Amino acid sequence: MHRSAHRVPLAVLSALLLVAPQRSVAQATHDQSRLVVGIAGGYVGGSDLWSVAGQPILTNTSATDLFRLTRRLRSNVTVVGQATWYPAANYGFTAEMAYIGLGTADSCSLQAASGDPLNRKACAAINGNNRPASAVSVGTGMVFRPASRAFFQPYARGVAGIALAPRSTVGMIGTIGVNADTAFTVYPKDEGSDAKLTGTLAIGIATHANPGYQFRVEFRNSWVRLPIVTGTSAYQGLLPPTRTTWKSLPSLVFAMDIVLEKQRGRRY
Repeated sequence: MHRSAHRVPLAVLSALLLVAPQRSVAQATHDQSRLVVGIAGGYVGGSDLWSVAGQPILTNTSATDLFRLTRRLRSNVTVVGQATWYPAANYGFTAEMAYIGLGTADSCSLQAASGDPLNRKACAAINGNNRPASAVSVGTGMVFRPASRAFFQPYARGVAGIALAPRSTVGMIGTIGVNADTAFTVYPKDEGSDAKLTGTLAIGIATHANPGYQFRVEFRNSWVRLPIVTGTSAYQGLLPPTRTTWKSLPSLVFAMDIVLEKQRGRRY
């Protein structure tokens, strides 16, 4: 009985010594980023833009040719620069500038053909025509991260702003001739503003902030408000009926951030 009385406190003490280090490890947390700047690069997908059938094209005879015309936004690389400030552990304010491209790809086919060689050449010139563009968007928004001290930190981001897109999404011109020096205008450029409304929703995962930088992978979907063609004009060279609509541009980016300010995690 005397030996058993001594063994019980020793067993309890041994158990406490084993549990204490485990509790210290469990209570240790990673550094928490507060002010972050970074750059991301990736791939942005394309989207259908507009399509019309039966566009009348004048010929050198009394007949009329009909064109079927389509335009889509091309896929492209994207680069995003971001800055985020977290006044609290789980939410922050963000600003970004992104290159989104907005290049287009056109196609043309003859629905009705009179045999006019000029119109055939014009349609062939439009078909497969790829036009580059250099649209850049700027915006501000908010970020929510539910686990700000975990090793992997999921987050959601929402941004609204404008995109500067100088190239018209309505105008369609084919170049023909021996030296491609003759312009065949199907639709002239519209006179709308170069500034377009944009919005972006994103979800991603970031690593923790130690030792002053972090990596992220982010899936984004951006919407840009663009003018589109909704019907045919009386003949080529006239502005067709149009309207503006939101077009979706999904993208996947990989980023590296520099953490300019952080809050130390607990190390006990």
